[in-house]
Amino acid sequence: MKKLFCFLAVAATAAFTSCSSDDDSGNNGENPGTGNEVTAITLSASATSVDLGTAVTFTVVDQDGDAVTNATLTANGNAITSPWTAETAGEYTVVATLGELTSSVTVTVTEEDTTPVASDSFVIDDTNYETNVGAFAYRGIYAAETEGEYVIVWDFNPYLVVGTGEEATFPNDLYITLQFPITPTGENEAGEPTFTITNPTTGEFTLDTNILDAWIIANSEALLPTDATERAAAISDITLNITALQFAETEGGSSNLEATYTITLTNGTVINGEYSGETGMYDGTNQGRGISIKNTTVAKSQNLRK
Repeated sequence: MKKLFCFLAVAATAAFTSCSSDDDSGNNGENPGTGNEVTAITLSASATSVDLGTAVTFTVVDQDGDAVTNATLTANGNAITSPWTAETAGEYTVVATLGELTSSVTVTVTEEDTTPVASDSFVIDDTNYETNVGAFAYRGIYAAETEGEYVIVWDFNPYLVVGTGEEATFPNDLYITLQFPITPTGENEAGEPTFTITNPTTGEFTLDTNILDAWIIANSEALLPTDATERAAAISDITLNITALQFAETEGGSSNLEATYTITLTNGTVINGEYSGETGMYDGTNQGRGISIKNTTVAKSQNLRK
């Protein structure tokens, strides 16, 4: 009888221990890699912001920093595995669960922006037009509307040159016409003012202040009317930001130009551009395109002295 009692006692103890172990496993459980009880888990992601189509790897560790391989994963409530690739862009809350323990991380998935960025080029309707040269064209000196005041006019001119010499062509050719105040440095024998040419400078320029005009050729096609009045009506806004400008002091010397610009047309077309690199100047006084000059006379000064 005593033996039977002892046997029943041992059996009851064994059954109690087994049930207790099953209950612990249902709540949290043990780490199958270490055999230790898991009291906390932490979920981490290889990246929390990715482009659509990029895989993300998730890692779960316990309170000791040991990897946990038996946790389940969900993204916005849907079961996933690691690595995981989202099918659509959006914000996802990824949750790791082990028994009653949870840990979460947010992953943002965005569609890659394929809009071209201007770099030594200008962009129109997602098309990039290369401009491998950035220069300034001297257009002349003009008498301002106020008697005794004058302006010197320059074209900021990024363009693409293809070929050399007489065979060179300029399929992408953009001009933003700027005016700067200039003071006479003397008079000729007839008492007319003479000038010393001053170079363009850095600054932020706008259509309402010192930008006069623009001209755009993209892929050998002119985008604006040749008539100055019609062209002015076709342009809604122009901004030009020249952040660095250094002209070579001697032939073959170093030069530098850094500029960004935006031209907005009244038909809704927006031209964004950027140029950074070497620069120079050339005489643009004989260009066939007329200049739309604000607050100036239409005749160029005949008394220019270079």
